[in-house]
Amino acid sequence: MKRSIPPVIISALVIILKNLNLKCLDEKEVGVWCMFKGFLNDNKANIIIVSLLVFVIWNYYVSIKERNNKRDIIRGFLGRYFTQHLNGDKKNHRITVFEIRYGIVLFFGYLWHTLIRFRYYYDCSKLKTRLARTPLPWVRYLSVLTRHGIPNEDYRVTVFKIHSSDAKPNSFAVYIHNLRQTEWVKLDNINTIDLKKISNLNQLSASDKSRVKKYMNKSKIQKFSALKILGRTPVHLGGIPLFGKDPQTTSHIIMYDSNKTAFSQVKDSLVFFSKYIEIALKN
Repeated sequence: MKRSIPPVIISALVIILKNLNLKCLDEKEVGVWCMFKGFLNDNKANIIIVSLLVFVIWNYYVSIKERNNKRDIIRGFLGRYFTQHLNGDKKNHRITVFEIRYGIVLFFGYLWHTLIRFRYYYDCSKLKTRLARTPLPWVRYLSVLTRHGIPNEDYRVTVFKIHSSDAKPNSFAVYIHNLRQTEWVKLDNINTIDLKKISNLNQLSASDKSRVKKYMNKSKIQKFSALKILGRTPVHLGGIPLFGKDPQTTSHIIMYDSNKTAFSQVKDSLVFFSKYIEIALKN
């Protein structure tokens, strides 16, 4: 059933209930029909409210089902790409498809993973940072639609707040969203620096501090705390914007990160492959 059908049904029901004479006109009129009309007459408001709730729930169900179907299709595309172009190497390569969603949709799921399942993903020293990044209901965010590659292949509540184009982006994904064109960068390898046991950059040596700050600057990370909660710190980073029906509006972002293969080596094949994902998202 299409989403356009329930509003028609609801509108017709409201009009009928509002204008229908539901009283038993004949005092001799008895039976089930009279009792039914009496019930409708006494519960018009409740019926309308329940009908509106059913409409909201129906639309939510349909939208979730459509999103999940698209996610499964795109995940299949990513799996095929990994097999054909990256030798199935999920340890060194990762591709994430981000979508734009309002915080009100992300709020409860984010808190669930942060508070209830927190111990499975992060040490508790990062809890404060995670809570500070809790989505605000009225703000737009880039959130994970699907991901192929580790770590956190099945962890899909990573969010990045979308800032206006004239503000500093808080991630490379938001940078690509605002730029609206494919971009990539080669980063310093900071995997040899132990960032887990320090709380600020001043605790690093001068050379390590310079390397980390350069990494943050090129990857568009504004705060050291944001760097620490990343699943990993890749050497190669690239992003491809996808567009909806409006070619001027970014709808999704494909992010590539790797510790092995430069984005320039996979750019042509990934850009070509992204066209299939873009078509799947539009349908």
